[in-house]
Amino acid sequence: MKQLLRFSLFLLVVLSGSSCSEDLAEDGTKRGVINYVGKSKHNGKNYAVFVYSRMETIESADQSTGYFYYWLTYTLDAKTGKQVYSTEYEIGDYSGAFIGVSDQYAFFSAKDEVYAIDLYANNKIVKPVALKALIRSKNQQIKQSIARIEVDAYRNLRVITSSGDLYLLNRTTLKGKLIEDSLKTDPAYQLSFIENFYGNTQLIGNSSLGFVLSDTTTLLLESFNPSNSYQAFLHKASHPSRQNYVEMMRNMQYEKLDSAVFLQGNILGLSDNGLTLTYLNALGSSGKEYIGLYQLDKHAFRWSKPVQSLYDPVENSNTYTLSWNPDGTSFFIGAASNNYTPFSLVDAKTGKVKWKF
Repeated sequence: MKQLLRFSLFLLVVLSGSSCSEDLAEDGTKRGVINYVGKSKHNGKNYAVFVYSRMETIESADQSTGYFYYWLTYTLDAKTGKQVYSTEYEIGDYSGAFIGVSDQYAFFSAKDEVYAIDLYANNKIVKPVALKALIRSKNQQIKQSIARIEVDAYRNLRVITSSGDLYLLNRTTLKGKLIEDSLKTDPAYQLSFIENFYGNTQLIGNSSLGFVLSDTTTLLLESFNPSNSYQAFLHKASHPSRQNYVEMMRNMQYEKLDSAVFLQGNILGLSDNGLTLTYLNALGSSGKEYIGLYQLDKHAFRWSKPVQSLYDPVENSNTYTLSWNPDGTSFFIGAASNNYTPFSLVDAKTGKVKWKF
């Protein structure tokens, strides 16, 4: 199985709101998962932003159970990991969902409304009515009332007026422009979210994830051997242009690039001839999961370490989350736990931990 796909599914479940299960915490215990969600720039300085979606259960005197949800944000100095600002906001019995980060705010949705938390102040929450007023103050061209604030599939923050006009908002200034196709994929209008992969990736077929080398070439880590699917090898897939997916799949040809065997290997990122991937050192109970940087030009690892050596694992659990810094030079890794455990920032080129939070 592809380990990272499990991580991605887990992240989507968690950030959509904590789930209630038979393993609920005891009276008053807080539960949730913290995740790195992106970087932000403020007054010329870079910051790292974490979001913690947390649930608390409380048993009342009549033995009924109540659930309360919180959003927490942490703004850290990206160079040192030192916490600069934080906010905790209780939203009651509705879990809500994190929807993205701009240069100034973290945005959440609850009860069909959008809320914002100021990343550069402590405990400053901009509720829906105030958020609409803030956007109007920065957009004199919006003459009508704002009927709705939302985030689309491209992670564009946008507003719809009462007369049906649709504006996309700049992530830095919150100034809007009437929607047009060229703006949908403009980074200036896209919120930051969790980056599970680094590099240009694309689904190939129904199961594999390839890293795009060019329009006609894809890098894959697959076995292509039905009788021994545990052993994965690096392959280059050559195919017609991606503009015609059917022809691309029908005429794809595979070339093995390397004799190295990666047990249940999975690619996490690709940058400058360096392939970040995970694999097992052995199958069975004695096997450990490793992560490393494999250099394609030298056919060897630059570094390789047990995954759990990079972060603080939780007892009886080997599940973790991994998110890339947008520049692809480092990644955040931490336990996917119901309790807060520190995250590590790891230099992808050396495997060294820069700092923990």
